[in-house]
Amino acid sequence: MMLWIPSQERFDAYTKMEKSGKYTEEELRAFLFEGAYGIRKVIKDEIEKAREEGKNG
Repeated sequence: MMLWIPSQERFDAYTKMEKSGKYTEEELRAFLFEGAYGIRKVIKDEIEKAREEGKNG
């Protein structure tokens, strides 16, 4: 399990967005953890690539 801690700048922007009341909980969560999702996808893609190479190699 990987722990993701957003930057202070990102968290401050999230707080402002939250206080504005213009965004849903889902939109706020997506904004805050956008970087974590990107990292997770890269890791997943690398694992799949290694598995394919293992099958073919």
